[in-house]
Amino acid sequence: MINECVEHEILPPDFNVEMAGFMVIMFSNPKNLLSRKGYDNTLIDIVIDTIKQGQTSNTRVRKICAVSKATATRYLDQLEGNILSRIGETGRGTYYIIKGLTEGSNKV
Repeated sequence: MINECVEHEILPPDFNVEMAGFMVIMFSNPKNLLSRKGYDNTLIDIVIDTIKQGQTSNTRVRKICAVSKATATRYLDQLEGNILSRIGETGRGTYYIIKGLTEGSNKV
């Protein structure tokens, strides 16, 4: 299911286990979902690019948004935890994937 979401460039489903059972929430349009949650267009563009590319990095954000390293870091900090998961500690080699995806389910 997650790989199909990546292939069709939509956010992965949200899986919830509650007392009444198991719930899967699908998001068909990431732009509408993210704008309803209060994210601005720049952050939405980063998320959509990450869905398409399978991952992002500070360098990639700097290129697609034409911003400084510090601004790219702030954008990624805003998205980390809620939308993106960081892979790696800090520095070179650190990248971000859509939260809920595993490294093996990234688009190739």
